[in-house]
Amino acid sequence: MTRRQPCPGYDQAIAEGDRALALDPNNADSYTLQAQALLFAGRPEEALRMMQQAMRLNPHYPPWYLFELGTAYQLTGRYTESVATLKESINGVPIFCIPTSIWLSATYGNGPLNSAPLSRRWSRQWQRYNGPWPSLTS
Repeated sequence: MTRRQPCPGYDQAIAEGDRALALDPNNADSYTLQAQALLFAGRPEEALRMMQQAMRLNPHYPPWYLFELGTAYQLTGRYTESVATLKESINGVPIFCIPTSIWLSATYGNGPLNSAPLSRRWSRQWQRYNGPWPSLTS
């Protein structure tokens, strides 16, 4: 499994997120934003727990919650759950291209089907129309 290298400078963001959660522990969006910071800091297990808490607090969560959850699943090596979750996220907002790219990566790149050529072909097509996009697994 390839894990994302931590990005520098996220310690302060995580500390601020902890403070926000202490001030309002029932704010589901704060948990989701904290999960984003944790993902960028290379701490996907903690991000996964944050997303699960956010979804418990807001059972009528928006599709972007599924994107964060699916990304956390992928970065923890839970590819089957990642594929299902990201597909659900795409169904919620079909024009949201980032979950589509990560879903394809989980499904055909690093995931159980391991068909990297299809993922690369889709990536080239994406880049032709939208420019380069960063990999979340390198």
